[in-house]
Amino acid sequence: MENIALFIKRAEINQTKEFISKALFDADYGYVNSIEFIPKKSDLGQPYNGAIVRFGRWFNSPKTKKLLTEMTDAGQAKLVFSQQPYKYWIVNIHKEQQLTIKDDDLDMGEGMMKTDQVMRLKSIIDSLKVQNMFYRREIERYEREQMEHENNLIRDSMLIVELKLSLDAKNRELEEKNAIIDSQNQESTNILVALDSLKAL
Repeated sequence: MENIALFIKRAEINQTKEFISKALFDADYGYVNSIEFIPKKSDLGQPYNGAIVRFGRWFNSPKTKKLLTEMTDAGQAKLVFSQQPYKYWIVNIHKEQQLTIKDDDLDMGEGMMKTDQVMRLKSIIDSLKVQNMFYRREIERYEREQMEHENNLIRDSMLIVELKLSLDAKNRELEEKNAIIDSQNQESTNILVALDSLKAL
């Protein structure tokens, strides 16, 4: 099963793959399947790792739900993996795959006890539940963004119409003023002509 993967933005050099896997398990987030390090350096030249964390199973726990919700709403979240001392990573969703179930995930094996089969299926279902919650929130966020975009387009269209009406009104006002000026100029011309005629008498 291809589960939601995390990207840890900064894992210190002394934080090994084993350390990260154990920290996420102990903090009740889930079983880690694999970790891929991406070497990086800070602005001061200090080395650290970005880490792609691929889960074998997510735990259907309050912590996991809170983490996925925060990442959906804010794009990233603070993943606390130790309270004493207080330690955390800044993480976001590593978008590289979709949630799918492979045949191997449902292969119970001939020698597997029925209770073990039930536990494994329950683990798969719990992991799917918490990830489906994340995808539902992603869809809701996308729909909200689409609605906001459409509302912005409508507002902009209305603003353009209002500006056009205002501009048309200004043009009409300008035309009226020009007509008044032309009329006044014509009257002035007539008066001057009349004066010239009186002078000629």
